[in-house]
Amino acid sequence: DNLQHDKLRVRFTRSDIESLEEAFVYHDSEIEGASATSVDPMTTKAWDEGFRKLTDPALTTVASMLRLDTLDGVEDYDTSLSTPTSENGLLSELQGTLSSAMFSTSPTTSTRDVFVPTGSWLLLLHLCRRFPEHQLTIADYHFFLQERGKEVNRPVVQSQVDGKPFNWSGNYFAVPPGKADIMFATNFEALQFMHGAAEAAVLGKPFTTRGQLMHTKEFVTEFAATEELAATRCKDGYNPLLSDFANTSFYITP
Repeated sequence: DNLQHDKLRVRFTRSDIESLEEAFVYHDSEIEGASATSVDPMTTKAWDEGFRKLTDPALTTVASMLRLDTLDGVEDYDTSLSTPTSENGLLSELQGTLSSAMFSTSPTTSTRDVFVPTGSWLLLLHLCRRFPEHQLTIADYHFFLQERGKEVNRPVVQSQVDGKPFNWSGNYFAVPPGKADIMFATNFEALQFMHGAAEAAVLGKPFTTRGQLMHTKEFVTEFAATEELAATRCKDGYNPLLSDFANTSFYITP
C-alpha cells in the first residue's frame, strides 16, 4: 500500500476517451505565476501539480494492461476498490447510479483521475528478473473506508498528532515530508494480472494468472492450526483473526 502510484488523468467526452495525461509535480520557482496548493515547510515555497500528455512508459503500460484507457475500465477499477455495500442494497444501488452519472451527465469534456500502481508493476518486473523461481505471499488492504469520488483509488493520508490519528483527507501535498503515512488500497485482481504479465514479459512464459486470492478470514481458516485459532478466541466466541481485518486480503503463489 505504500508503493509508488502514478496519477493518470482520463479526459473524456460522454461517449469516449479524449486523451490521457500524466501528473507531474513542480515547484513554484520553476514556473512563474504557478498557483500554490501547499507550502513546503522547509522552504516556505509552494509545490503544485500539473498534467501533460502521457509519455511515461510504465504508466502507459499499466494503464493499458488494466484497461484504464477506457471508460468501462476506469469504472470497473473504481468499483473493485470501493467499500463493500452488500448489506445495504439501496446504498449500493445509489453508489452505482451516482458513479455512472459522473460519466453520462458530465459536460462535453470532463476528467477523472486514477492513481495507478506503477510501483507494483516495476517491483514485479524486477522480482521476475532477479528471482525467477520466486513464490509470493502478499497481504494488504483491498479497500479503505472512504467515499468514492472523482479520484479513483485516492490515498489515505494519516499522521499522529498528540498521540491521536489525524486524517489529511488525501491531501499529500499538505503533509510535511516524512510526517504521514500515505496508503493506497490494493486491487488484488489487478496485482495477480500484473504478476502474470511480468512473468510473461521477463521469463517468456505463456501468460497466465496463477496463485490464489483470499480474504484474510479465508487465509487464516485454511492455514492457521486449530490450536492457534483457539488461542485467539475470546470467551464469548469472538475471534479477531476471523472477525477483524475485513478490508485485507492475501495473494499467494505456489
